[in-house]
Amino acid sequence: DTPQTLSGTLTDTSAFSTLIFQGNATKTIAVNASTTNLVNGSSATTSTSSLVLPSHLTVTGNFTQLDTLVPGTGTTTFAGTGEQHATGTLNFYNLAVVNNSATTTFAAPFAVANHTIASTTGTRLALTANATSTAASLALRGTSTSRVSLRSTESGTRATLSATNAYDVAYVDVKDMSACGSTGGAITAPTGLDS
Repeated sequence: DTPQTLSGTLTDTSAFSTLIFQGNATKTIAVNASTTNLVNGSSATTSTSSLVLPSHLTVTGNFTQLDTLVPGTGTTTFAGTGEQHATGTLNFYNLAVVNNSATTTFAAPFAVANHTIASTTGTRLALTANATSTAASLALRGTSTSRVSLRSTESGTRATLSATNAYDVAYVDVKDMSACGSTGGAITAPTGLDS
């Protein structure tokens, strides 16, 4: 297989419905892109491909990661209006969740090299039970009337969210969650709600 690069206009009316990458070569999204669903790799093969993400990737459906993901220095935004699911090895540089219509579920723990943000009021995140998702910095900000919701993917089983540097957490509603800072201490959210 030879390396492939996607370029041109890949957003708005030129956005993809489903974007599937397979094969044994590097695939690069060279420009900002939008897609409903993204699948990188195939569970039926043992490929050695990698996907290089663009400066900005917007996903409005599901994100399935089965091969190597190269996050670059861009932002991956989950911006759907229905349930969204992310699976596989989830490495991002910046991660933004702005879907406030339904839950965005991370069925595998994520690792974010730079910044994770969920500050659209009413955003709902479900993080992997019995696992730790990490971010260098974290911003989770709701309002007193529309909180950001954090849940475990399994009721009664804790998920952990760790910020290795700075965090800004306010007006969150958590259940079955642990959160810790870089020193191992708890992330405090004085305006938070423990459901």
